[in-house]
This record gives sequence, structure tokens and C-alpha cells, in this order.
Amino acid sequence: MSVFECASQVSFWPILIFCVCFAWLIFRIAKRNSFGLKEAVLAAVGLKKFERNLAINVLLVVTLLLPLVLWMWLIVECSSATL
Repeated sequence: MSVFECASQVSFWPILIFCVCFAWLIFRIAKRNSFGLKEAVLAAVGLKKFERNLAINVLLVVTLLLPLVLWMWLIVECSSATL
């Protein structure tokens, strides 16, 4: 089994975790800065300036790194199991 087949088989959980964390990040940004949904999404993707705090910074790092690390680990496990 190739790496691409492994990635397609295990992609559900990292994508789900990313989407949940991103929604939570948008909620925290909107709550902290009194933004509406549109402004919070623009702030989350970097198109609008906003005030940050420790919780938003930590959540941003978790949103980016946790799915990436999980995806890499799942691909390695899938690849090693098929050898």
C-alpha cells in the first residue's frame, strides 16, 4: 500500500480535529474582539488584525500542529503495518 492510499484511509480524524479546532478558534476570536462571524473568519485566516491573548495563541498552534502530527503518525503507522 502506498503512502497516498494510507493518507486517504486515515484522513478523517485529522480533518475533523482541524475543523473543530478552527471553529473553536473563530469563536474565541469573535468573543475576545466583539467580531461577527465574517470578521472572525477574516481574522482567523490572517486578513484582519485582531487582539490576541494566550488562549487564542495556544489554540492557533494546536489547530495547526495537532492535525499535522496526527496525520504524519497515522501515515507512518499505516505504512509500517502494510510492509
